[in-house]
Amino acid sequence: MLNIATRGRVGTKDDRVLIGGFILGGNESKRILVRALGPSLSNSGVAGVLQDPQLELRDRQGTLVVDNDNWESSAQKSEIEATGIPPGDSKESAVLQTLTPAPYTAIVRTATEDGGVGSVEIYQLP
Repeated sequence: MLNIATRGRVGTKDDRVLIGGFILGGNESKRILVRALGPSLSNSGVAGVLQDPQLELRDRQGTLVVDNDNWESSAQKSEIEATGIPPGDSKESAVLQTLTPAPYTAIVRTATEDGGVGSVEIYQLP
């Protein structure tokens, strides 16, 4: 499994989002899990966490591939749990996709009027 992650402050406006860009190389499609964390970061001592992160995954043209708010209400819940690394809080977001080699952008926003510290994590699964 490969992983990249970043953490930063998410504001309450569209110009205050957290972005995680990544490029899938090679010639074959890959299974990718993207997580947007907020509440569970407080378990690691992070203060002022984003209470309700919302996640969008976009392709190189900026077209929405998939989005999620509250991973446990997702149709992918059982698949995300089966990865062994689901988000630690029901208000966090996650998507699991098989993607072709190309650049992608994961965008974390607040689903409420409150900003805070969030994290976006991208995992390439076996």
